[in-house]
Amino acid sequence: MTQAVSRFSTAFVAARLESVIAPALQPAGDFFSGDGKPQHLRGSAGWKPAAVLIALVDRPQGAGVLLTQRADRLNSHSGQVSFPGGGVEKRDRTVVEAALREAHEEITLQPEMVRLAGVLPPYYAGTGYKIAPVVGIIPAGCPMQENPDEVQEIFEVPLAFLMDLNNYHAESRCLDNREHHFHAIDWQSHKIWGMTAGILRLLYERVYG
Repeated sequence: MTQAVSRFSTAFVAARLESVIAPALQPAGDFFSGDGKPQHLRGSAGWKPAAVLIALVDRPQGAGVLLTQRADRLNSHSGQVSFPGGGVEKRDRTVVEAALREAHEEITLQPEMVRLAGVLPPYYAGTGYKIAPVVGIIPAGCPMQENPDEVQEIFEVPLAFLMDLNNYHAESRCLDNREHHFHAIDWQSHKIWGMTAGILRLLYERVYG
């Protein structure tokens, strides 16, 4: 039991990211078309830069992963589960700064509460975004509050659950007259799918693969 818990501690993840971050530069993408070719290998007129914060909650029994359910009133991806994050703006000097700014705007997470563990390789979403997944560690009980304009709910999922590939399944949808396949995982009443599930799989590959 001790060994299993230690593998899902924030210290273990941080150490693994430090050891693999240099060679882990191969980008990844979430949508695979009917021919099995990843979306990000098809090319794009211009990927839009974005950043998300994978916030790992430091708990003695094993880390938790902070996720949000987007507000139903949003024009895009309403009601979906996502990491705090969004587009990189001109005022953002780095992708880390962008991820921390977005997390503060969405869930009032103070940037100084986040200890940077690493930045994963770019993740190319089927929606045209080139996403920088920023991994950070936050203390348990860190004060947060949903911005009702953007976030309906903040919730936490055990890292051990999200890093178990047996909990994932494949789904597909028809977009732009083409069938796209993506990963999905169910946690209680939440369905985590598409980009968010894909980035979690990327985290698995870099830390446990």
